[in-house]
Amino acid sequence: MPANIQNIIVLGSGNLAVHLVRAFVLAGKNVRQVYSRSGKLPGLNDMAGNIEIIHDLQDMSKDADLYVLSVPDHALPEIISRITLPDHLIVHTSGSVSIDVFKDRFRYYGVFYPVQTFSKKKTLAYKNIPVCIESNDPAGIQDLTKLAEDVFGQACEIDSPARLKIHMAAVFASNFTNHLYDIAHDLLDSSDIPFDIIRPLIMEAAAKVQADHPASVQTGPAQRGDHSIIEKHLKELAGSPDLHDIYKKISDSIISFKRSRS
Repeated sequence: MPANIQNIIVLGSGNLAVHLVRAFVLAGKNVRQVYSRSGKLPGLNDMAGNIEIIHDLQDMSKDADLYVLSVPDHALPEIISRITLPDHLIVHTSGSVSIDVFKDRFRYYGVFYPVQTFSKKKTLAYKNIPVCIESNDPAGIQDLTKLAEDVFGQACEIDSPARLKIHMAAVFASNFTNHLYDIAHDLLDSSDIPFDIIRPLIMEAAAKVQADHPASVQTGPAQRGDHSIIEKHLKELAGSPDLHDIYKKISDSIISFKRSRS
């Protein structure tokens, strides 16, 4: 394996794959090919000119320094079964799939998992993104660490069980939170109130946890133990059983967390 990864092939065309290609190119890496089942790579029109887009794995070059599988978790076993790379480093980018998915199939393998939410249209500051790395080989750790530091600025050696915990935490902190924003949007929209009215609140709440422990900045009726307000909100939600259940469960959780820490 090379001591300095320069030539990279990315397999995938989703949000993360597009950002990986962009980040690698901006860092001066040579992305030689990108595998896309559709043969297209939307979101990279400005830099795809020097990249070969392939839609058949038979056309994949076998002499790159690194092969990055950035495909849905359920597609990993099928893609892996179709690849033969006896002496090249191959990684996946999943937060929840064990490194063992490569075991007995490849000699050198690992994980390259950027801890961030990605959308093709959203520009990101790549140097602020931590990357969880793992490899079955010490040289792989060294190479992936250097790549992560060159491209994203931060490398964290994390094993598969710990990475799963990080992924679960990310789901709570990002995916679930965004769903709650969606709920809030619908609640406001039902009364013709613009979502913009709570955007400053959202920004301030997110800013607080950048400097403090989340428990120390928790606010709201559940944190205060204001059961009269909670009951008033639950009464308003009586016609929406799902939202009533979500509100009650989260309020109960806030109260329980506070009690356990007092």
